[in-house]
Amino acid sequence: MNDASHLTLLAADDQHHAPGLVWAYHAAPGKAPEPLAPRDIEAALASADGWVWLHVDLVDRRAHSWVRRT
Repeated sequence: MNDASHLTLLAADDQHHAPGLVWAYHAAPGKAPEPLAPRDIEAALASADGWVWLHVDLVDRRAHSWVRRT
């Protein structure tokens, strides 16, 4: 069994609620991908530089509406 107790779920950020979000990364050309905090996702998605990977646990039913809004 894998022990994931050391992982911090991003959805735990109460100020920038992102239900079901497991992790988020932003990658830009020539740079290593960088983890994103929930508060930085909107700006990263608006950026024309690179791409954003949002890993969402869709078992969390609240995540469905969050993904539609994001």
